[in-house]
Amino acid sequence: MQKKADDELGSWSRAVATSNGVWHTRGHFSKNGSFIVKNYMNGELLWYAHKCMRGKEKVVSKALFEVTSKSMEGIMSDECYERAKEEGCKVEVVWQDGDSSAAKSVKKHHLEGKVCKCGGHVGRAHVNQLKEAAKKDFTEGIKAKYRAKFHEVTSSKCICVRHRQDVDVCPTAL
Repeated sequence: MQKKADDELGSWSRAVATSNGVWHTRGHFSKNGSFIVKNYMNGELLWYAHKCMRGKEKVVSKALFEVTSKSMEGIMSDECYERAKEEGCKVEVVWQDGDSSAAKSVKKHHLEGKVCKCGGHVGRAHVNQLKEAAKKDFTEGIKAKYRAKFHEVTSSKCICVRHRQDVDVCPTAL
């Protein structure tokens, strides 16, 4: 990145990165977490952070993380993007999942930086939300809330030709 011309996208002064946190035990109840920032153009690791909430002094050399694991990713992303700024890197674009705490860190330390959401992450999350909505009945309260904007919607059941039971159509023909 530092060898590229300053005006070239992907250079140190116009960095394109991707970042994410990982829990060593899935979910926000984990006692260990890591966060990485990678060069989006070639996958190289740029910055990382690790936090541990439990451990023995002989194993963990740093002070133990004393806040909740839920806040861990936001704090680690803040550390990484602050380090990038201190080292003179100007992050122009960051590709990430929908984590707002990491996006806040980018905006805090790289004012000109743009956060773009990965289509795969966003699409998968949207599909999961639609599946959950399809399991629920529309209560009168929910109908009233959205009736003005979506007056034709009365249920969450799909009524397209592909999913209707009374129509015999091959899905690949649609």
